[in-house]
Amino acid sequence: MTKNGARTVETCGVQSPENWMKDFGTGQMQKGAAVVKIDPTFAETVAADASYHVFITPSGDSEALYVINKTATSFEVRESKGGTSSLTFDYRIVAKRRGYESMRHVDVTESYNAEMKAASIARGSGVVHRPAAMAKSPLQAALGSHTRRLVPARSPVPHQPMSQPANAPTHH
Repeated sequence: MTKNGARTVETCGVQSPENWMKDFGTGQMQKGAAVVKIDPTFAETVAADASYHVFITPSGDSEALYVINKTATSFEVRESKGGTSSLTFDYRIVAKRRGYESMRHVDVTESYNAEMKAASIARGSGVVHRPAAMAKSPLQAALGSHTRRLVPARSPVPHQPMSQPANAPTHH
């Protein structure tokens, strides 16, 4: 616990063999059609060839919605079967990060083995260390991101049923 009572929690990220970027938003369909402008900053970070994926969730009763006319700056959403609904919808757009379109399953075996060797040496020395800065993976080096840090191993957390996670608040 911190001084103000806030908790520190762990989050998990979706793992992928490729470098994907995501953006989310809400669109407004009028008479069965809508054009969604892609955020320009997002567009600058992803592949420029409009080879992205769009996932649509309508916020009301309608025929199925589909995506057409994808460009680097926008896409169009239409209602199936000539539908004429006027409603909002949420979308998620997923595109490969610009400059990393062909990277898949980047081999980090050598840097991982070096980190494990360094960690083993550090644990065997008997000296208490702060987490040691470790080598950057090839992707981290290319991105200029922060180095990975070795942290002490934790005991595995027993499996918790999905209906009641271990950190779920209790209501009385």
